[in-house]
Amino acid sequence: MSFLNPTILFGLAAASLPVLIHLFTRTKSKTVLFSSLNFLRELEQQAIKRVKLREILLLILRTLIIIFIVLAFARPTLRGSMTGFAGGNARTSAVVVLDNSLSMSRSKEGRTLFFTAKIIANEIADNMVPGDELYLVTPDDTTKDQRSFHDFEMFRQAVERTEMVYHKIDLSAAFIYAQHLLKRSPNINKELYVISDFQQTTFHDSVISVGPERIFAFPLEHGNVTNLSVKQVTLSSTILEKDKMIELEAIVANYNNLDVNGKLALLDVNNEKVAQSTLHVEKNSSPVEKFKFILKNTGMIPGFIQLEDDDLNFDNCRYFTLYVPRQLTVGLVGKTDVDIDYVEMALLPDLSEKYKIEKFYPDNLPYIQIDQLDVLVLSNLSQLSDLFVEKCTDFVANGGGVLLALGANTDIRDYNNGLLKSLGLPQLISTIGSIQSDSAYFSIGKIDFSHPVFSGVFNNESQFSKPQFCFALRSENAADAINIMQYSDGSPFIYEKKFNQGSIIVFTSGFDLKISDFTHKTIFAPLIHQSINYLGTFHTSRTGHLLVGDEIRYKIPSELVEHNLLMQRPDNRSDKIQPEIQSSGPWIYYNDTGDPGFYTLFSNETPLALWAVNIAAEESNLTRVPNSELTARYAMTVISPNMDLKSKISASRFGTELWKHLVFIVVILLIAEMFIYRESGEVSDLNST
Repeated sequence: MSFLNPTILFGLAAASLPVLIHLFTRTKSKTVLFSSLNFLRELEQQAIKRVKLREILLLILRTLIIIFIVLAFARPTLRGSMTGFAGGNARTSAVVVLDNSLSMSRSKEGRTLFFTAKIIANEIADNMVPGDELYLVTPDDTTKDQRSFHDFEMFRQAVERTEMVYHKIDLSAAFIYAQHLLKRSPNINKELYVISDFQQTTFHDSVISVGPERIFAFPLEHGNVTNLSVKQVTLSSTILEKDKMIELEAIVANYNNLDVNGKLALLDVNNEKVAQSTLHVEKNSSPVEKFKFILKNTGMIPGFIQLEDDDLNFDNCRYFTLYVPRQLTVGLVGKTDVDIDYVEMALLPDLSEKYKIEKFYPDNLPYIQIDQLDVLVLSNLSQLSDLFVEKCTDFVANGGGVLLALGANTDIRDYNNGLLKSLGLPQLISTIGSIQSDSAYFSIGKIDFSHPVFSGVFNNESQFSKPQFCFALRSENAADAINIMQYSDGSPFIYEKKFNQGSIIVFTSGFDLKISDFTHKTIFAPLIHQSINYLGTFHTSRTGHLLVGDEIRYKIPSELVEHNLLMQRPDNRSDKIQPEIQSSGPWIYYNDTGDPGFYTLFSNETPLALWAVNIAAEESNLTRVPNSELTARYAMTVISPNMDLKSKISASRFGTELWKHLVFIVVILLIAEMFIYRESGEVSDLNST
């Protein structure tokens, strides 16, 4: 027997009150002097004994009434093993947490873990009786309001309809949600059944609070499985050009305790298989596999790396996107033509084919549509307005590239408090040299030839003559900035700083012949050419790589707001998109990314942007929480496959509540007390006469 409200039992101390009252209110005998014994003879000895007996009975009844009232409030119950599995009258509320993550798709002998989990869920429903209630919770969404099932056939149908999801799950959040559902139930039996493979990566809370419910765990596993996964795909080449060699790197993870040899990995680019590799992956390792191919197309290019089938296939493919622009739009902004003409000439002879140049001057700054550019070049500008600084910051944050040349006109204080601060760039300290000097020249020192702007152009200093400078701006050295070229005193000449999705390359001296001969050296044209291509790569890859369930956000050109915008999903379904007008311009937001694959945004049937959506890499890690930890940390009762589910639950379930019987006894005792007290009163009246 157990008590549902055991603290009420302290009220049993009140049972002593009738005894205490009886002891303290007893009439004490007094000595009375009589002159005659005539009155004593009239007393009836038998009546006196009857009165004392009734007083004792009343004392016992009143004590028992208090005891049984306290016991009734304490709600004593009998366990199921004493009353039969469903033989009692105690009702049950139960929540079944059904793990529908992709790790449950591994199979053995044609039977997946998820199929087994559904069978167990139906067995739990078989153990319910009319009056009980069941909830079905899946860890992929614990925000929707769940309704309980009293018709268990409908529960079975809901289990059958449940499908696996591609996005990450939070099993600990499902526990908390299930406990919330049980907390609001009035039934005394509260049970939580968790059917899962108990991946470690699905637990985000180390401790689950233990409530009145009993938690039963059903750990599912198929023993050792062979599983390789494509964990990540990255682009090694930082400058993308048509008909040039491109290199990709793929991290292939092996979470097993066995080496995997001879598996084939295929690279598909734009629906064409362009490379393959035979894998040799040691146990519990994640080597990098490299793939090289010639880029044959421009525009938005989809691609993926596919592994051979194994025991878990959902993670054998990883998608990526490339975007090779047919033409880069470059905005040149300078104080005079001298500040931007050399940059324009450096882009020849590809100007008409590969680049579209738009020239601006300081008076045009408020009217520049920066978001229509791929690369923005700011050369020798004195000051920048706060509004323009904000536009530049948004442009870089969304994948734009900025080439900043700081000439003799640069207002150090304005840049430090404005553009440099907003983009997190190193502050300017002072000037180096003087524009009036004819003899105080300084040159180039250390050069980082490993930077992509030198790729395929220069490999060492002997391939070009070093420029000379008489004026430059001294900049701080920052840990998060990459020094590409330095002056002879170690100060940065050219450095790169990445900011969110974009990047900035800063020249701390200008392109004016009055301060350097840089523009007349052989290094200038190829360095500018490569820098523009490199910065343009950031803007053209702004679609990025997303995980299943992530929101797609994209800023569209203002002129496309009235166009017919459609998002094509991996299953070829198309959803109409309505842009939202923000202060920064029109944006589209799309949340229905539940399937891995490619999502393409169309504007009037013309492709506008492309996204690759993938499964979270940690889903492939099948390491599970040990049963001992489930018991110790999460207070679960582990149900093994060979265990009798019905008898195990029966032993812990409350079968019958006894409070109704106790209330009935109290009523009988009250009636008896009333009759006895009434007779006692009549006797007292008789004695008083």
